[in-house]
Amino acid sequence: MAEVCCIGGMTLDRTLKLDESAVMASSNPATMRTAPGGVARNVAENLARLSVATSLFSQVGDDEHGREAVAATARAGVDVSQVQAHPSLPTGSYTAIVQPDGQLLVGAADLGACEAMDADWLDTLWPSISAARIVFADANLAPGVLEQLIKRTRGTDVELAINLVSVAKARRLPPDLTAIDLLFCNLDEARAVTGGAGDAGEAAAALGELVVGAAIVTAGADGAWLAGAGQTRHVPAPASDVVDVSGAGDALVAGFLFGRLRGHDALDACRLGVAAAAVTTASHERTTCLNAEQLLASLPVRRVS
Repeated sequence: MAEVCCIGGMTLDRTLKLDESAVMASSNPATMRTAPGGVARNVAENLARLSVATSLFSQVGDDEHGREAVAATARAGVDVSQVQAHPSLPTGSYTAIVQPDGQLLVGAADLGACEAMDADWLDTLWPSISAARIVFADANLAPGVLEQLIKRTRGTDVELAINLVSVAKARRLPPDLTAIDLLFCNLDEARAVTGGAGDAGEAAAALGELVVGAAIVTAGADGAWLAGAGQTRHVPAPASDVVDVSGAGDALVAGFLFGRLRGHDALDACRLGVAAAAVTTASHERTTCLNAEQLLASLPVRRVS
């Protein structure tokens, strides 16, 4: 039985890393890498590599890209038995253009078959989903699916975690967020939900008032802000050489959920998430570089009195 069910995007990812700083409205030399992607899929693979029993609920096209993504995810240890192939829509894709310093310049998503996942789809799969300790969903899901998921988990023992993915998709959340246990986003996504300004700490505090558990606002090289139960804490990022920031947010989510399943409180879980993100940004690989022992070693040593 899965400890975590991940619901949402499964795509073919293309990363174009520019050789020099971008010149807009002109051709730029770059190196391209391709790999299976999608927020839910990436989180699922990261968790599986951290030895967490994980299942993925998603949809791909009945095409070669979809079959390759499913096979690669299965090889990583994820249960992909609930990934469906849509008969007419293609596998989704995500293209990231990355500056030479590893920072994202722009990303473009065509979700293809992922867009066909609807509330009826969720209802059919709910008996399998609800058996997990944690349900993680990304905001690539349609607004009706997110709202239904929040309603389904309200008042249950299932812990619901949601990643907002992007500014555009953050607006898919329903107004009532009180059934969400963990909400992950960056500063711009947080502002899209709260309608406020302020820095990452202030945005986290505002979100922390809306959810039942904790809000985690990522801040890149500055780490993350954790808010909940009336407190806001900053978790700094360890020093690392940034190669590519792609996948850092997905790694942070996986590290956090790994910590929660290991019995750590929200603060230490956030520390594990930030450490996972730092490991990922130091590599070209988005999901193959995490190690449970390495993450756990990043936690502060407690003295026993």
